[in-house]
Amino acid sequence: MKKETVKSIIKEKGLTQWQIAKKLCVSEWTLCRWLRSEPEGELRERILQAIESLAAETQENTPHHERRE
Repeated sequence: MKKETVKSIIKEKGLTQWQIAKKLCVSEWTLCRWLRSEPEGELRERILQAIESLAAETQENTPHHERRE
């Protein structure tokens, strides 16, 4: 998975890198460093899980008329 792909997914979900970093319990700078090169294996999975988890939380907390579908 290319870093642009991860960044595109983050943007598509309406999230920010600092939100993902917080969910992963790392600094925003650490996440930025991870995204400079292609994340692989367990790291890639952790990042994608954090994105999906936050996207689901955001979806649950957004009134239906404001949701992106």
